[in-house]
Amino acid sequence: MADYKETTTSGTKWQRARQIIIDNPRNESPSIMFVEEEVLNLGNEEIRRDVGNLKETLAPENVLTEIPLRNPLTNELNGQTATYWDLQVLLHSAYFYLGGSRDEKEAIASSIDSNPAAE
Repeated sequence: MADYKETTTSGTKWQRARQIIIDNPRNESPSIMFVEEEVLNLGNEEIRRDVGNLKETLAPENVLTEIPLRNPLTNELNGQTATYWDLQVLLHSAYFYLGGSRDEKEAIASSIDSNPAAE
């Protein structure tokens, strides 16, 4: 006997990183963890479920590991590579850039708040 309202359906299924966690402890090697999920697309509905984690420590012994770079829109290899060190440099620089931008905006807002006549 078939289940109540049983139907046959088709769709596509893939796996992706739904979250990327960077751990940057003081005086220890940083690590990166990808929280993976499986996505099932049934046309008008997506079903997602966590399937595990993929973690790598960015340690001195693997700092020169080369990562083949992919276009994030097409997933095609672009012929370039970056190392784990390049990733650390990029993230470190992004933090300083974003922090500096935030601080600059806060300084401008504080200056306007403390000097209403300047408006």
